[in-house]
Amino acid sequence: MTDTPLPPLYQGTLDAAGVAALLRDLAACASLVELRVRSRSGRPSDSLTPSIENLTSALADGTTSAVQVAYRYDDKVWVDTLLTSGAPPGGVRVVRMAATGNEPGGGP
Repeated sequence: MTDTPLPPLYQGTLDAAGVAALLRDLAACASLVELRVRSRSGRPSDSLTPSIENLTSALADGTTSAVQVAYRYDDKVWVDTLLTSGAPPGGVRVVRMAATGNEPGGGP
């Protein structure tokens, strides 16, 4: 087995307005490939219909603790993970990387 280097990883923290802007941009400019939502218990969320439109309030009100969005933008698949853990109150930590083919979305 050979080690395949990971693509660059981008990280940052967004406040509620930044999360709303990110999700609006994804809805308007990207093609959704896959959406995974985790509840506070760490299990897949059954109470939330996965959609970009539902995510802003679900992250803000604590319905979910993590969201993974795989999307196609500019002929490339990206995976954004939004986490409430490790973020300041009211904020969301965002981790972004280009898909390599082994994660949700399946790569370019």
